[in-house]
Amino acid sequence: MIKANELKRTKLYQEKIMAKTTTKNITKIILLSLVAAGAAGAVVALPGLAILGKEFASWNKYKKFRLKSTLKRLHKQRMINFSEKSDGTIQLELIEAGNKRILQYKFEEMEIKTPLKWDGLWRLVMFDIPDKKKQAREALRAKLKTLGFYKIQESIFIHPYDCKNEIDFIKELYSIGPFVKFVIAGNIDDDFKLRKIFLLN
Repeated sequence: MIKANELKRTKLYQEKIMAKTTTKNITKIILLSLVAAGAAGAVVALPGLAILGKEFASWNKYKKFRLKSTLKRLHKQRMINFSEKSDGTIQLELIEAGNKRILQYKFEEMEIKTPLKWDGLWRLVMFDIPDKKKQAREALRAKLKTLGFYKIQESIFIHPYDCKNEIDFIKELYSIGPFVKFVIAGNIDDDFKLRKIFLLN
């Protein structure tokens, strides 16, 4: 039989792991929930925590206190406007730094959808980004690889599926529009290798 103090230690360990996991994701959950609630540029009054998603709906007193501490920290970082009224109502507004963080989340989670049938067109991304924007250049190159693009040359990448919206988003996020070209090509010489790489018929 497990002793009472052993049970207590096990429970404390589980709570510690849960707290660590929640802390890691809490900022992302809050900001994305505010977007879903329509708080981008508008004030949303919270009589409770349900609007922030099921993750917060049943939090105990300690976790609710930690949530409020996080909201105050995000307010200090200029990600949200935060105020708590005497009746317990919380008012939140997503502002500039928070919107920028949301864009970063969207960038990180971006994927190119695979259609049921290839339309026979190739999408090429070509760029010549100056050294003063080296960080943006490397971020673009790394993201293209993550999205499944194949590198033809150092600054030319290719993909078979529609991805113009994704590329436009990246161009706007890093302010590199003038340095990036998006081309749709119907034919590419000797594309047998490319078809094989992308598993196309």
